[in-house]
Amino acid sequence: MKLTDFDPDIIAAYHITERDLQNIVRYITILQGRKSQVLNDLATGGYYGTSVLLHEMVELRILLARDPLLLRKGKKAIGLFLKENADAHIEGLMAEYPYLRRKIAYVFDEIVGVGELVRVNASTEDFKMLFDSEWQMPVFEPTEEQVERASNLLARLKGLGKEMGR
Repeated sequence: MKLTDFDPDIIAAYHITERDLQNIVRYITILQGRKSQVLNDLATGGYYGTSVLLHEMVELRILLARDPLLLRKGKKAIGLFLKENADAHIEGLMAEYPYLRRKIAYVFDEIVGVGELVRVNASTEDFKMLFDSEWQMPVFEPTEEQVERASNLLARLKGLGKEMGR
């Protein structure tokens, strides 16, 4: 993976460096292992991989600001720290899903809600965390049809890979 695999607008807006990317890979690897789906999704690059990068970057920056030595710890300690600092994960979600909505609208000229994207792309716990948060964007419980549509749109976005609609 390299920074050029991702949306250059996000790389510039968040001042993401190669070191940041290395830290993100280390963070995911410690928590989920080398064969995690999140690492695979990150490696996809393109808009979909960028959404993963954005989420993890926002989350990890918050966590590292609170504990600069976090990445020197083991899975159990990091997992506990993340649980105690769940707001960092929520902030990551709040960065990731508006980005995905914008890219789906840009690439496919389709509007999709946050609720259906989260239902397709994340856990029930993530949906509940966003729903219960003080986030200004409304999160609604989607219908089965909305979930199916969001699933198809995300699969198409992921299928673009590093091409990003070029």
